[in-house]
Amino acid sequence: KERRSYHFTCAISCYLDDYDTAFRTEVFEYAKNECSGANTAYDTDIKKLKDSLLSKLAELVNLDAVLSAQLVAELYIDQLDDVISFLKKGGNVSQFMLLNAIISGDLAKVDVVASSVLTANLSMDHHQVYLALMAKLHPDMVYNYLSTHDNYRPEECLKLCQQYDIADASAYLLERMGNVSSALQLVLQTFEARMMSLKRTVRGLRTVLFSRPSRRFQTEFKKPDPHISKQESKQKKEVEGVKRILVVALDLCERNSGVKASNSEQGSQLWFNVLDRLINAKGFLRLSKEKATHADIIVGILSDLLQLTMQRMVSSVPLSDLVRKVTTDNSGSRLGELREMIMSLLRTYGHEMDVFSGAVK
Repeated sequence: KERRSYHFTCAISCYLDDYDTAFRTEVFEYAKNECSGANTAYDTDIKKLKDSLLSKLAELVNLDAVLSAQLVAELYIDQLDDVISFLKKGGNVSQFMLLNAIISGDLAKVDVVASSVLTANLSMDHHQVYLALMAKLHPDMVYNYLSTHDNYRPEECLKLCQQYDIADASAYLLERMGNVSSALQLVLQTFEARMMSLKRTVRGLRTVLFSRPSRRFQTEFKKPDPHISKQESKQKKEVEGVKRILVVALDLCERNSGVKASNSEQGSQLWFNVLDRLINAKGFLRLSKEKATHADIIVGILSDLLQLTMQRMVSSVPLSDLVRKVTTDNSGSRLGELREMIMSLLRTYGHEMDVFSGAVK
């Protein structure tokens, strides 16, 4: 029995060490056949083989997390907690990869039955482990996970997100716990910090990426150039970060305004808080002290962010309220200072009118 387990482990190693990727993935079928009992007469033999396979599980997960999850569903469903705990010994990465294959839906695309079985056996503690690993390894994934799932403890998750300084996820949890104002304040503070970082990046790097910014801002995310330089890649990442945190703020406003909101006036004020931050951005960024070329780049980006905000506001804030807000708050300003905002407002509502007119025809 010991010799057979040893040979089994050696065979697994041979599969994993092979240079042929397709051949390496055959290790999963081999392991299933050996451990399923088809080639083994005694239960004790199966147990020893499964114990030997468990020692190789981290390597199998690194090879293919989805196929590893299938393997776990077939051979270790009664030991799921032990398997997940065991993977921690092999490093947090393999533990996260296995849980992600199950929870993200990647396994369901390949094997619905295995996915259903594993999902049904995951506890709240497993989900908390998954979130903790996500916060540590992939913080950009946390906000999307929290906003699309509910298998977690908000208070614990908030401490976790604050520990790793994940602003968008922290704000979402604050909102879910009823502290909407603090949530929006956190998002807008993060927006300001990212805009300051973007300004420093634009100041120190080439401006090729941002030439004619108002026309390129919308499309640059969808058509990545494989030959862009590291400088341009950094610029692009900064812009994506700014846009992403603004979208978090707009999502928050949308969830807390309109028909579903208990206080529509408060909902409008949330939108106005975001609008104020955009309008005042030129001031806190001190663009008047920047080089003209650098300032023009930032202004172009702010223009696109303002347009995006207006597009999201039209379904939640009455036009009369928005016009009153713009004219009252800026009654002492010159028309030239308001031109961009007014033009953005007119373009947005003009587009809405075109849509409605087309629908009537």
